[in-house]
Amino acid sequence: ASNLQVRTATINGSINPNYLPTTVTFEWGTTTGYGNTVTATQSPVTGSTSVSVSDDLIGLTPGTTYHFRIVATNELGTTNSSDLTFTTPGQIPTVTTPATLNLKVNTVTLNGSVNPNYLSTIVTFEWGTTTDYGNTRTASQSHLNGSTPFSITADLSGLTPETTYHFRITATNELGTTNSNDLEFTTYAVEDADKNLYHSVTIGTQTWMKENLKTTHFNDNMDIPKVTDNTEWSNLSTPAYCWYNNDETTNKDIYGALYNWYAVNTGNLCPTGWHEPSLDEWHTLVTYLGGDSIADENLRESGNKHWIFDTGANNNTGFTLLPAGNRESDGRFYNLGLSSHIWSSFEDYENTIQRCWNIGLEWHISKIYWTPYTAKFGASVRCLKD
Repeated sequence: ASNLQVRTATINGSINPNYLPTTVTFEWGTTTGYGNTVTATQSPVTGSTSVSVSDDLIGLTPGTTYHFRIVATNELGTTNSSDLTFTTPGQIPTVTTPATLNLKVNTVTLNGSVNPNYLSTIVTFEWGTTTDYGNTRTASQSHLNGSTPFSITADLSGLTPETTYHFRITATNELGTTNSNDLEFTTYAVEDADKNLYHSVTIGTQTWMKENLKTTHFNDNMDIPKVTDNTEWSNLSTPAYCWYNNDETTNKDIYGALYNWYAVNTGNLCPTGWHEPSLDEWHTLVTYLGGDSIADENLRESGNKHWIFDTGANNNTGFTLLPAGNRESDGRFYNLGLSSHIWSSFEDYENTIQRCWNIGLEWHISKIYWTPYTAKFGASVRCLKD
C-alpha cells in the first residue's frame, strides 16, 4: 500500500494477464475475511507483461490495520495474491509529563507537551486541591492537529496562597483519551516589594516565612539604601541593608539580606499583611517548641549543607534557620556558615544605652540565645504573618 493517510490509502500490486483479458479486483477489510471488494482502476488488463494495478480506498478508520489481496480472473481461472496488510496513521494522543511555569502567590502557568498523532485533539488541564481535581481549563493551543509534539499551556488565577494543588493533562481524540501522570505544585505565601516569593510554615498559632527576607525596598516601595563601605556602615543612624561580604550573587538567594535595626524599626520591611516579630512573639515560638534547647534543633536546618558543622538538628518544623552570619557595627562581616542572627522589633535601654534584641544560634551552642546589639548591627529578618 502507498499514500497512507488517516482515512485513505492506495492499495496496489502488479498482474501479468498472460495473453488473456483479465479482471482485477482487490478484496480488503480488517480481517482476512476481507468483506469488501473494489475493482482495480486499470481493470481489465491484457497482454503478456506485468501491469501495475491499484485503487484508492476512502473512509478508513485511523490507527487501524487492514488486510488486502489481489484477485485476478481470466477465462482459465482465478489467481489470488498472498495476504498483505497496511495500517492507517493515527493513535490516541501522546502526552509528555507536564510542569509549571511562573508560579506565584495566586497564579501559575501549567504546561506540557502533546502529540495529537495525526488526529484532531482536544487538550485540557484538570486541576484542584486533590487528585479528584474538580476544575478543568482548556489549553490555549487546543485543538491540535499533526504528528509532532506541541507545547501546550494554561494560565490559572485566583489560587489560594501556600496551598498544594494537583493537576494533569487530558488529551482526547476520536480513538480515545490519554491522561498524564498527576503532578502537584504549592503556591507561594507572599511576595515582597521586589517580587521575591516566599513559602510559609505554620507552627502553633503562628505563620512564619520559611526564608530570610531579601527585599531591597520597603513595603511602600521606597528604596532601602545599600551600604557596602565599612566606615559608612559604622556611621549610619538610618536604615540600610547589605549582602553578606557584599556578594549578592552568592548569598542573596540562600541567606537573604542583612539589615540594620534602623531598617527593622521602620515597621515597613515586611510585606503588607506581615510584620517584623516582637521579642514576645519569638518567645511564643520557642516556648511552643519546648524551650531554647529543643527549639534550636527543631528550627535549625539539619546537616551541614550550609552549617559548617552538623549539630544534629532535625528541622522538624520546616523553619530552616540558616547560618547567614552578621555584619558588625564597624562594618566587618562574620560567621557565615557558623551562626544565625535574626532581628526582633523590640528595643530597650540600659543606663541610657539602646539595646536592640535578636535571637541567635551558633554552631557550637545547642540552644537559642537572646542577645541585644546596637542598632548598627546587621542581621537577618524573618517575617511573621499578622
